[in-house]
Amino acid sequence: MNMNMLLTRIHRALGSSIRVLVVLSVLMVSLFGSAVDAATATPTPSQQRIPVPPFQQITKESDKAPAIVQAAADATDYGSKVLEDNFGGAWVDQKANVAHVLVKDTPTNAVANASLAIGKNIRHPETVVYDRAQFSRKELRAIQDKIIADRAMIASKGTNVVAVGEKTDANKLLVQVVSSSVTTTSAATTTLGQLYGSNALVVQAVASAPELADRNAGYPYRGGYSLNGTNGENCTLGFVGYTATQWEIITAGHCYDVGITVGHPGIGVIGNVAINDYRTNSRVDIAAIPITGYGYEISKTLIRNDPSLANVDSVEYQQLYGKFVCKSGVVTNQTCLSVTTVHTTVVAGGVTLTDQIIASGSAGAVMGGDSGGPVYMPYGQASVSAEGIVSAKNADGGLLYYSFIYNAIPDDGLNVNYTLNPCSC
Repeated sequence: MNMNMLLTRIHRALGSSIRVLVVLSVLMVSLFGSAVDAATATPTPSQQRIPVPPFQQITKESDKAPAIVQAAADATDYGSKVLEDNFGGAWVDQKANVAHVLVKDTPTNAVANASLAIGKNIRHPETVVYDRAQFSRKELRAIQDKIIADRAMIASKGTNVVAVGEKTDANKLLVQVVSSSVTTTSAATTTLGQLYGSNALVVQAVASAPELADRNAGYPYRGGYSLNGTNGENCTLGFVGYTATQWEIITAGHCYDVGITVGHPGIGVIGNVAINDYRTNSRVDIAAIPITGYGYEISKTLIRNDPSLANVDSVEYQQLYGKFVCKSGVVTNQTCLSVTTVHTTVVAGGVTLTDQIIASGSAGAVMGGDSGGPVYMPYGQASVSAEGIVSAKNADGGLLYYSFIYNAIPDDGLNVNYTLNPCSC
């Protein structure tokens, strides 16, 4: 690498969203390192570690979210805990600017009674419309669990189920099956309807099982920072996060196993993976890399459309059907999609992940190399709320499968940095 290339990369790193800058005393000698061992270098007074903020447990959707998102999130929180047998879910219609709350109307007057109870316990009740539901979320989740448990039996009947989640606007489960023809899809619909009831299901054909989105993309980065591992995988940095004691880089777990060294082309080594939650029955496909060394800077910004930045000012608290989200990736930059399935069990890369989200957009919205990138809800040009981590895609890249970042807080003791921004980014 010549000096001009080095300076160009460092210049781009200094203008990006999330930075981990290791002080170099001599020329960088490789893609993943420098002539100084950052893990053992003696810090000077100006190189003291930036303290992590107090660890926070999020208990509600941010006040910065649109009113309908706050209302639907609050209704989901209250309904799931207090009205479990009747609550059918909540979703947002952002075009009509309405939050829909579904209630199963048994016994008689259940909808009216629930609307009074929910209305007293949510923000912005004036934005809510109450709809009658045939199924409660509790009933739909029981069917979802049964379908996943029966996947082998269903496959023996010629139907390959690859994802099952809540299609809240229809008060049904969306079941994705691998199918290449109308005849095959029709047969799958008949089989699943006979087994679990056609009234509870919407069957969607996909050309193939979800594909992990980490194939052979590399520098130059676009979207979130580019990451390179010593295992040869090239993925995208999602968020800067932290545990109770340590700053961490968060990306997709399927990219890097525990112990893999991960770096950024313009910086060098970031550190070795310490947390990996990519495993069967996990709720989050994430890996966390402790930031080693001294002299680094962290930021709560992320790259939207390279080189424009946005502040991560909050973390989403509830999965909501109909929400408009965007993702940033090394390959496809920023693309935006609509959430079409929530609380989804997905089979990707031979691993069954639970509580995932599916969003739908145009073909090519997600491509190989975008894995690990941030998914967020935009609140304007300069402010976003952390939503998730890119995990997988369908064959043409029009469907995004992602992990809900809030789940990493209780599951892995990881939080997203949305409060501290000490650098002048």
